[in-house]
Amino acid sequence: MFSQSQLYKQRFYTSGIRISIGIIIIGVLFKIMHWPGYKEILLISLSVIPVLYFIWLIRKPEKSQLDLIKVVWVVVTYLGAILTLLHQLYGHELLQLSYFLFWIMFFDFIYVTYRKAEQA
Repeated sequence: MFSQSQLYKQRFYTSGIRISIGIIIIGVLFKIMHWPGYKEILLISLSVIPVLYFIWLIRKPEKSQLDLIKVVWVVVTYLGAILTLLHQLYGHELLQLSYFLFWIMFFDFIYVTYRKAEQA
């Protein structure tokens, strides 16, 4: 199965992402309540997930086309979310691009899975 070091690395990434998502929820609550400081909270917490995912991809021994598409999707999605939450230009356009990238990622996954099933 997995070695101890692999489990530690997996736990590191998932814990970081879980903590970041929790801080995102706190930032959204700050925004809903119109409390000061929500922009900083959201900016920092939304920046952690793409960084962790990119580090995970760099350390992954075997990279597939789907992994690269996922990294681009994560970066575009979170950049669009940050720009939208900060009311900056092109935030909505980046989110629309992320929807398109999601479908590319989905169809790539289906194609690779179907191709592996045919070869087996």
